Amino acid sequence: MASVFTVRDATFVRSTMSNIDTWYTQFPGVTEAMYPMMKSTENLACSFSLHSTPTGKVKGNPIGDGTGVMPVLTVNKALYVLNVHDSPPGQNNLGEMLPGHAVYTGQTGVGKTTAEAILLTFLSRFDPLIFSIDYNESLRHLLCGLGAEYYTVQPGHFTGVNPFQFHDRPGLRQMLNDLVLCCAGGPAKTDEADQRTIKDSVEAVMAQTNVRLRGMSLLLQNIPHRGGNCLHTRLSKWCRLAGEGREGQYAWVLDSPINQFNAQTYRRLAFDCTQLLKNDYAEKHPEVMEAFLNTLFYMKREMHEARPGNLLLNVVAEYWAPLSFKSTADAIKEVLQSGRMRGEILIMDTQYPEQALATPYAAAVIQQVTTPIWLPNKKAQAESYAKFGVTGKVFEAVRDMGPLSREMVVQQGHQTVKLKMELDGPLKYWLPLLSATQKNLAVAERIRQHLGTTDPMVWVDAFLVAEAVRQWLNTDDPAVWLPAFDYAENLRQSMNTRDAQRWLPTFQKGWKALQEHNEIEDAS
Repeated sequence: MASVFTVRDATFVRSTMSNIDTWYTQFPGVTEAMYPMMKSTENLACSFSLHSTPTGKVKGNPIGDGTGVMPVLTVNKALYVLNVHDSPPGQNNLGEMLPGHAVYTGQTGVGKTTAEAILLTFLSRFDPLIFSIDYNESLRHLLCGLGAEYYTVQPGHFTGVNPFQFHDRPGLRQMLNDLVLCCAGGPAKTDEADQRTIKDSVEAVMAQTNVRLRGMSLLLQNIPHRGGNCLHTRLSKWCRLAGEGREGQYAWVLDSPINQFNAQTYRRLAFDCTQLLKNDYAEKHPEVMEAFLNTLFYMKREMHEARPGNLLLNVVAEYWAPLSFKSTADAIKEVLQSGRMRGEILIMDTQYPEQALATPYAAAVIQQVTTPIWLPNKKAQAESYAKFGVTGKVFEAVRDMGPLSREMVVQQGHQTVKLKMELDGPLKYWLPLLSATQKNLAVAERIRQHLGTTDPMVWVDAFLVAEAVRQWLNTDDPAVWLPAFDYAENLRQSMNTRDAQRWLPTFQKGWKALQEHNEIEDAS
């Protein structure tokens, strides 16, 4: 509260003998006061002790119908309405192109994925487009549940991406020039002659009328081999047909025989890039990460431009990766600075804040985010977090929160509030959908195979039932939990309910009785 008054050149003064009169002066309608003056209910709301924490903005927000994105409890059990936009309180900003972004930073295991997934779930009611770069498949269940097409990138396996076979449209050829330049080692390794060769070769490839022949391999045929570490040699490792019957080391990244992605046809698209973002791979092959991320960002722009005006959520896991390179960092900064005019919202996260700080762009970029969300980090260093603008009591709060406290510090504008987002009791049933693990990923895949569908309207409820059954049986063996799932799912449907508090106890009782009956029959 003190900070609110300080910015208006007002301070608190200790009340002594006049304390009873001072107390009454804050209430509207009080006539006996030492300093009579007109007072409104707003005076009371701003000074009364029960209003000592920020409340967020309930209505008049820029997106959707203007309602606040999601209600969350503060650590003091007050209600806070969390928004990604920092719009002026008391104003109706519906439809205005204001910046709205969020970034989650905290160590692993503190509930970062769950908190981010809940935010995405609430934002989904505005029917946004979604483009996601995921890590550890942590958001796979939720994104697929929201209808996203989800793909996993594995080094050495063709990605299905061939940008030379993308729809030829304004901007593509410039992107291809920049992409080939990146693959060739960037401006530092290419002189003006090389850059002219790249431009001419890109034009030659795009002049090929048979689209399926376009690609890095065809581009290489237009570049002369001059020996040594020439342009031809540097680009050959990105080509499926690298000459002399060889396949380039990175051919799988961008030289798939047939491009499988027309970004304009997607509303929600996600790529799991775990293997590219792992430290050991990223350090040894940074050029792969830079080239592929640049291609994904172009696909995102294509997807959005096919539906101008639609709200778009950019969901980027491990934001240190794109902030490691100037080209991809520029793409992130462009969204922060200009994405609002297109209706873009950027939501990023990382479990490696120190690694983010090691990049040349992270500190400056994160300070541009309207809603930084800081989760517990016992290893937080004051000097490091100060580069993010996190100092003083805010830093102490980040460092002092327990890893299992499910607390977070939210900064927005001049306000800072400490929230608690805990899924306990009946809400715990939904946790597997919000945060994927290796165990429940296997369960979801088995359920989709068992039901013969990828329709989220069918498999999501069934998956939650299966995971609840598997956990109750304490087994990973499908031969054990799958029959129990069939029993539970039939029971749930007969009861016509999604409420686990209703069907789960009935299932447990019935399944135990069935097992006892079977044991008696086997014994006899």
